[in-house]
Amino acid sequence: WAWEHSFAWPKIRRGTAVYAGILLLVMLYGSARLAFAPPATGTVRMHGITAVDMRQNWIALNQLKEQEGWEAMRQRAAEYHDLYFADTIREARAGAELVHWPEQAVMVPGEDEPAFIARAQEIARQEGVYLALGVGAVFQDDRPWENKLIVIDPAGEVALEHHKYALAEMEGTKGGDGILRTLETPFGTLSGVVCNDTNHEEVVTQAGRNGTDILLAPSLEYRAIDPIHAHMAIYRAIENGVTVVRQADNGLSFVADPYGRVLAAVDHWTASERVLLAQVPAQAGVFTIYPYIGDLFAWLSVVGFVVIAVWGVVRWRRAGRELTTGQ
Repeated sequence: WAWEHSFAWPKIRRGTAVYAGILLLVMLYGSARLAFAPPATGTVRMHGITAVDMRQNWIALNQLKEQEGWEAMRQRAAEYHDLYFADTIREARAGAELVHWPEQAVMVPGEDEPAFIARAQEIARQEGVYLALGVGAVFQDDRPWENKLIVIDPAGEVALEHHKYALAEMEGTKGGDGILRTLETPFGTLSGVVCNDTNHEEVVTQAGRNGTDILLAPSLEYRAIDPIHAHMAIYRAIENGVTVVRQADNGLSFVADPYGRVLAAVDHWTASERVLLAQVPAQAGVFTIYPYIGDLFAWLSVVGFVVIAVWGVVRWRRAGRELTTGQ
């Protein structure tokens, strides 16, 4: 538009003023929203732990199964369980109220899962903590394996379970239903997704509609997408007005509040100790319109662009015909 008018100030100043005014209002609103955000009424102390590099260990466990059999793999997997449980007890005794594991933190053979869960329940009850487990349950038969988040409360009860929804067919897992469950806690409403679920609007926007305050998002990454994939998840916090707690193996772990402010972060590739410590805001969820309208504004912008482009072509062709007729 300005180009068409050769950037002649008398012709473009009104439109430029309108554009600049709207942009300024948007920026002022964003700044004011951050400046006047109410303080959290309290916090919950969260410790995220990555005890071992399970991306490499999953490969090693599968190779061990092929070379030495299922029982050898079971025994090696149990050693990794011991490491995670030991770190959980250590962090609980260091003051954690919520201990968070990454996605697929442990491989759990199906026949060992009841005993594994019972052990986790006993530790949660004994230490008085919420324990968020990233579990990869595998089976000796042809059943698809399960990639899930399990949250155990301080009473030792399995209070929330979420099966990963995204990429299920590609990963060969038993896909979840994409429905977010919630758990009421003293520090607010808790919910959870797994890794690439945060890329799916239809899943995460439920957190913005169901009153979630804290969204757990355990992840197992690889270096090529670190930290880009983590940064994408911060947008989910802003869009849905929730605090995202993301404990990652092979990636960036972080806590981001509903305004997108990163409260704590640890990068798997640079940290000497892969423990994320954060005072997570309690009952700090905020209302946003995104969970209700989604990308409506973006699609309206696309439609507007198409309309303007078509209008411009029509004007150009009409002007050409008038010029030809005039000659």
